[in-house]
Amino acid sequence: MTERESSQSGEQIHLDREKSLSWLESVRTLLSNKNFTVFLLTGWIYSSFNVIQRYLQFYFRDIGIGYFEIGVLFSVFSAWVLVGQLIAGYLADNTDRKHLAWITMASNGFGYIILSLAYDIWTVVFGFLTIALSTFTGKGGTAYIMEQMERRVAGVGISIFQFGTALGLLPLFVMTLLFDSGWAFVPIMRVMLLLAGIGYLACTLIRIIALESSPPTRSSKREESYIRDFINETVRGTKLLLRILPVFVLVSTIDAFSDSFYRYGSSFYINESLRFQLGDINLMLLITLVVSVPLTLVLGRS
Repeated sequence: MTERESSQSGEQIHLDREKSLSWLESVRTLLSNKNFTVFLLTGWIYSSFNVIQRYLQFYFRDIGIGYFEIGVLFSVFSAWVLVGQLIAGYLADNTDRKHLAWITMASNGFGYIILSLAYDIWTVVFGFLTIALSTFTGKGGTAYIMEQMERRVAGVGISIFQFGTALGLLPLFVMTLLFDSGWAFVPIMRVMLLLAGIGYLACTLIRIIALESSPPTRSSKREESYIRDFINETVRGTKLLLRILPVFVLVSTIDAFSDSFYRYGSSFYINESLRFQLGDINLMLLITLVVSVPLTLVLGRS
């Protein structure tokens, strides 16, 4: 065996040993990184309260906003998110990702607090647009957490990060208790939105204090203004995507369009046509999350 073949064989054995990490060993490896642990815990809080968004349509309806206005609200929100997604990737490559991570949390916190105080369509618009600002910075947080994970344990890292969605059981359980105590729906939503906003602002402070900086990853030198550079990078990326995956872009567009109709109409259909009460819908969400917990934890090792 030559020296090169021996070296390659040794590297392969080392890789095989790395791949043999158990689930618990993978978790320990991930949690040994302070940045990952801090981001994980704050991300769990963020994901757990996201379940409240399932009830926003009912909340808007019950504070006196019409169906047409609700549809316009979600359309404006989607358009704002689309613009944010176009800019988010560029910011993630050219800005300290730590700053983007805490700004994302802060904009959601302020937005949820505004929604908890909403009394007409204009305050809802203000709260919605404040939340939508997080889409401009959200990719930075995603990039930050990805660079904190070793490749060999990335699957487990993603699965335990997504476990935060299953923690939505806690807000749903609190809502169930309030329903059973005789609370009306609108006061329950105001309390939950306020708690979510306060929790997000607390997570903002934690990220500012505890996370380490992550300098921009872009290696090429910028020779023009940020705006012109952003436009050039966006045009270049769009051309590349359309050239390589044109059918995928078309299918994704149609799928997103149909999903928006489904999400808007299905909730009202279940509540008003099928006569499921909000407490019943809450129970369905609870059951769904209970089933998803073991699947979320196991799939990371597959």
